[in-house]
Amino acid sequence: MNTITLEAITEIRALNETAPQRKHIATGDIRRLSARLFRKIENRQIDNVFVLCEELFSSIIEWTKDEDFWVRRASAVVLIPAIFHNDYNGISPFMISDALEKYDAETRNTLLKL
Repeated sequence: MNTITLEAITEIRALNETAPQRKHIATGDIRRLSARLFRKIENRQIDNVFVLCEELFSSIIEWTKDEDFWVRRASAVVLIPAIFHNDYNGISPFMISDALEKYDAETRNTLLKL
């Protein structure tokens, strides 16, 4: 995995840990992180940026399994601009929605067994 992608994952985890309890990461913090990481990318040609996005997308799929509702929600919200602009080559938005639906179904089944 690319160092920029690893740094993004590490920084997002750090932001999550420093967020007030029962709160989510502020949008402004994510935007500042995104801008800082983008400035670190040496090769900013679109194909290279897409490779980084695909790596990060595979990590975002893991967010769909998180116990924290806000993390699961973020996995879907991150797709809104791409879907709105019909610009999601290389990623499958339905992977996120399917994973969220599966998590919800498994959670419901677990709760029903209690």
